[in-house]
Amino acid sequence: MTEDLKAVFTKENTNLVLIAHRLTSVLKPLVFLNERKSWMEWMADSIHYLTVIGSQKNPSEQLIFSWITVSLTDIYEEMIKSSFFWCIQNLIFLC
Repeated sequence: MTEDLKAVFTKENTNLVLIAHRLTSVLKPLVFLNERKSWMEWMADSIHYLTVIGSQKNPSEQLIFSWITVSLTDIYEEMIKSSFFWCIQNLIFLC
């Protein structure tokens, strides 16, 4: 994450938390956002560029930020409650 993007979060009084590798879907409270849908559409519909070693480049931070912004407009109170409840249930299951 670039320092510019971190500054945007700081300006918006948003705390950033690092989540352990492969646990994002388990520990992220709002797991039902449309970010994954946006990513899947990007994978299916976009022209993808490769790195020097031939791996596919990731979407830009700006694009990911736009996915999050769009997803946030779709959140309603019941979704937040059920997402946190789901997260708590899965944390207990992991212990």
